[in-house]
Amino acid sequence: MAAIAGVFQRDGSPVEAARLARVADSLALFGPCLAQWRNGPAGFLCRSAPSVPVGLDDCRLVRSAEDGVVLFHGFLHARDELAAAVKAGRPAKDLADGELFALAWDLWKEDAFEKALGAFAAVAWVPGRRRLLASCSAGAMPPPLYYWVGRDSTVVATAPRGVLAWNGNPRRLNDEHLAACLAGDLSDVSGSCWHDVSSLPSGETLTVTTIAHSVRCWHVPGTTSDRAGMASSADYAEATWAMLRRVVGSAARAPDTPAIMMGGLDSAAVALATLDVLAGTAGAAPLLSVTMRPAPGWDKVALSHALTDEWPWVRAVAKMQPRLDARFAHAGETKWDRGLERRFELAEAPPVRYGGFVFVRRCLEIARQEGRRVLLNGAAGNATFSFDGWRRLAELLRAGRVLALWKEARARPRLLWSQALLPLLPAFVQQRFPHRGHGRQARWGERTVLHPALAGRVNLVESANERRRGVLAKSVREAQWVMLNGFGPKSCEMRSNEMASQVVWGVAKRSPLQDRRFVEWCLNLPSAQYMENGVTRLLAKRMLRGRVPDEMLSDRRGVQDVDWHMRLTPDVPAIREEVAEWRRDPAVAERIDVGRLARVLERWSDWASWLRRDDPDWWLARNLTEAVAMGRFIRWAERTQSGPT
Repeated sequence: MAAIAGVFQRDGSPVEAARLARVADSLALFGPCLAQWRNGPAGFLCRSAPSVPVGLDDCRLVRSAEDGVVLFHGFLHARDELAAAVKAGRPAKDLADGELFALAWDLWKEDAFEKALGAFAAVAWVPGRRRLLASCSAGAMPPPLYYWVGRDSTVVATAPRGVLAWNGNPRRLNDEHLAACLAGDLSDVSGSCWHDVSSLPSGETLTVTTIAHSVRCWHVPGTTSDRAGMASSADYAEATWAMLRRVVGSAARAPDTPAIMMGGLDSAAVALATLDVLAGTAGAAPLLSVTMRPAPGWDKVALSHALTDEWPWVRAVAKMQPRLDARFAHAGETKWDRGLERRFELAEAPPVRYGGFVFVRRCLEIARQEGRRVLLNGAAGNATFSFDGWRRLAELLRAGRVLALWKEARARPRLLWSQALLPLLPAFVQQRFPHRGHGRQARWGERTVLHPALAGRVNLVESANERRRGVLAKSVREAQWVMLNGFGPKSCEMRSNEMASQVVWGVAKRSPLQDRRFVEWCLNLPSAQYMENGVTRLLAKRMLRGRVPDEMLSDRRGVQDVDWHMRLTPDVPAIREEVAEWRRDPAVAERIDVGRLARVLERWSDWASWLRRDDPDWWLARNLTEAVAMGRFIRWAERTQSGPT
């Protein structure tokens, strides 16, 4: 629970104490403790909880060399290596993350943003050159940074309210960005849903001087050459396992033994690596795992092709690992909208992908009840070590290796079209064919609750079509990167909501498989490590064979929150009344397709319709909680638009 903010008077005038105090007051909900610094044209502040245990996100203001200042908020990886590189003179365990980053800044200046690994946001002031710099780390899910650059001044803050408190502009929803969020399009990573507030994507640096400002992207993953040269595929598998243990060791740093959301192969790999890391820790509690199961009496409305209950897999792993305390729970054991209003206040962002957060929230609750303050997960596994490798077919076709292509595809020849030929065709041809796979786009209007009139007014349909052109990846590496972007590490909405949920539930959610070191490692492996002789997910199978039960090494994937229809059915009458009320609220009715949402609610009891994914309203029914949460966010935003806080 923390926030940071920095301001710079570009015209050289001193920062007004009262104006900086308004920024501090606007961020008071992030913590009672205030550290503040003001000198000439620059002013910095941070807010945090009274005491933060070692191993959780650090937030501090640190004086740097040459009378500069560094603000740090977040969590560092590879601390021992960083301490050695900056010649800290003390063991890393004796330094807070913010202190360690400040030493990196003194040594490397702007390069510290790139050389330091972790999930953090940082702002620095260089008085001699009159420059303010801000950056968000690449990979993982760093805290967000929002900013505004005016003619005379600049402000950077963790939350939009801090930006608006400084520039004094009214809180007004940015319909163009909001419409994209309602449509599930998170590609505008530099904007926000508020006018006069921009966001800084991860892996980019904002530099502001007295006469200019710029944003530079310094991180493009997968640009180095293949890690070829290992003697065998077994060597690649063991090296990947060693890398997994390294990144899990960083993510598992916590004041107590972490917990883990566990289900399929990806999270099982993280759990096993965590147990390896904890094996040498004296007195460590068992690793608590939480698996979501369908509730008793589940009405079977789910994906027919997927494994809908992963508990047998987890139970089999627990029999092999006595230090794994495996438990299961049901998402319906808590209300779907618990903590939602508080989340709005903290994130100030649309609740994107809230439908998938319901079962995550139950895991956070259980972790907190058990005294665990870090919850690990296996997110991004299917884009990294357990990637299926099918896009290798396009690589082979492009290289003219037709015999090798047929050898790989003969088990499933129908994929030759979608995975080999279609990705290599011109973009305008791709648009004429519905397709599945990486970069797939649904028919416009089916996957959104956005009002068609708003979509037309902000020209969203045309801009979405423009962004769709050429999205089909032509190689394994490109396909992995498309999938990784889908997890939203650059999106301010995703990062703001992550930060808010950490405050609401008191548990930090960490994704070791999104660690920049692991992502870079996996993106630079030879594509044959993921698929060979028609066998997909090959690297994961080699890496985990003997470590998990054989049944987990199949190509069948599990899904969570499958009892969504039954779980939400008791809430539908109240939701129906709420949606009817929205018809009389122009703020919602002009942005959300209330009529279509009402029709879905009227059809709710016709559960047989929701068994068919080809039903045009299937997505909206499946993501009902997100649609309703979006409507509530708009109403909340309208209520708070009168002032800057």
